[in-house]
Amino acid sequence: MTLYVRDTGNHRICAFDTEGNFLRCFGSHGVAPGQFHCPTGMCIDRRGRVLVSDQAHTPYPPSP
Repeated sequence: MTLYVRDTGNHRICAFDTEGNFLRCFGSHGVAPGQFHCPTGMCIDRRGRVLVSDQAHTPYPPSP
């Protein structure tokens, strides 16, 4: 199981394991694919993809 955390100030999403160990971060500031402007929400779909919304209201493709 993976815990995903919004790092809004750094415009990214970070992942941790159930022990709290850092796994990875993805995203950066901007409006291009893979970038965010203050991520405000996220969910995980049935296939395990992370879907993110941000203040720019830019539609982002799911994470791989």
